[in-house]
Amino acid sequence: MKDQYYESIREMYEGKKFRYNSKYGSSTESIICYRVVIYETMKLVKKNWVPAPAEIIIISDKGNSYPLEEVEFYK
Repeated sequence: MKDQYYESIREMYEGKKFRYNSKYGSSTESIICYRVVIYETMKLVKKNWVPAPAEIIIISDKGNSYPLEEVEFYK
């Protein structure tokens, strides 16, 4: 089930153009999404390891990486 979810995310974004909105106020236009990387981590909560929310990283055609929260895909 999880693999299907991750694959649908990849299909949704890979090959699409997006805009990167920097936290410093500038934006870069027309970047192409080359790859989507999804990774999960664990965190320690009250002496137990529990899954942390998955992070989704967008890799551009130039090899730069961007957190999904900081990009805006064109419609």
